[in-house]
Amino acid sequence: MSSQIPCSQIPCVLRVIRQIMGRRIPMTQLVLNIRSASPSAIAALDRHCRKRVSDGTASRIDPSRSHLNRVLVGDEAGVSASLKNWFQRTKARRPTRQADRPYVTLVVGPGLGFVDEGGSLADFNSAALEWLRTQAGDDIVHAELHLDETSPHMHVVVAPTYERKKRIPGRRKKAETEGEFQARRAAAAEGPGTRTVGRASTHWGQRGAYDRLRLSAVEALSPLGIEYGRSRKRGEARTARSTRAWVEDQAVALDERAETVQRRGDLVIRVGDKLQREGERLKKARAELAADRARLEQAVRAFYELNSRLRGVMRALADGVRRLRREVPSEGLRPKARQALNEAISQFETTLEQAGIDMKYAAQGADETLNQAVERADEVLPNSEVATPPRGKP
Repeated sequence: MSSQIPCSQIPCVLRVIRQIMGRRIPMTQLVLNIRSASPSAIAALDRHCRKRVSDGTASRIDPSRSHLNRVLVGDEAGVSASLKNWFQRTKARRPTRQADRPYVTLVVGPGLGFVDEGGSLADFNSAALEWLRTQAGDDIVHAELHLDETSPHMHVVVAPTYERKKRIPGRRKKAETEGEFQARRAAAAEGPGTRTVGRASTHWGQRGAYDRLRLSAVEALSPLGIEYGRSRKRGEARTARSTRAWVEDQAVALDERAETVQRRGDLVIRVGDKLQREGERLKKARAELAADRARLEQAVRAFYELNSRLRGVMRALADGVRRLRREVPSEGLRPKARQALNEAISQFETTLEQAGIDMKYAAQGADETLNQAVERADEVLPNSEVATPPRGKP
């Protein structure tokens, strides 16, 4: 037969001990509020912990007692500073953008009347921190004790982490043997993972996890006279909700909306800047292309003029050769001289004819090059004011 006392029977045992020994043992209900939290909620909690001013809500902050508050885990500068330092220390990978609420926040308190009934707040803090370390370990980012409100309590931030490993391949590569494929799968399964923040992939994200945590907390804190408080059933409406809780929820919702609007605004600004830079680059490219087109057309026009002059010179030379052939008397020349003259004239005519052909092909090539350049320019400059010069026959 087990000698352990069930968790549900511990309060009754404590009452009996109190009656027998006449010792004053406090009997209060545990205050334990567990919530998944977004980065905006963490920022809102950071402001709540740093700015201790009387806001007229149910929390009834007393600024004259704020000096009694103290940080139990983390940085004195606040929750955000603790989270930043925690990431630097643990080298953990930040949650993905798809993770809606990757963190967990807890409010842990002994309940009203605990100190008045003779309970030791130091013992409660020590036991509560020990319980938190068993549940979260090194994932605890920040824990801060508040003694300037209606009842003493701790704010705790947890960054649940898991080992994120590479995806196990599901099919073989091309030309990969079965042995190589299985070795690659084994390497991916047994390889070291990366510590990553993500509540959904840990026991914090399992169904019924918060109820199990409350039972575990009561079991750990019951020796101090802490009972299980009434938990809200699934589908049951919230009752006796404080104004501060509503204000905090609204502040978190507004922060999330503002963060979303800010991200969208930054995206619009970045897209606008990119479009402006692309427009300026396109405008510059159009101007350079227009200038290149104008220079090309000017060069082709000069080529056509030079080609026309050279063809005129060639025609004049051809007429001179024909006139020379007609007018030079052949009777007074010796046969060898006459033959040499005829060969020189024939060679000159051949050279002129070949030069005309080469110039014709050169003009055709220049014409084709200009047409291609103009077509490419028209694709970018459809409304260009640069006109194509008239071209005559080469």
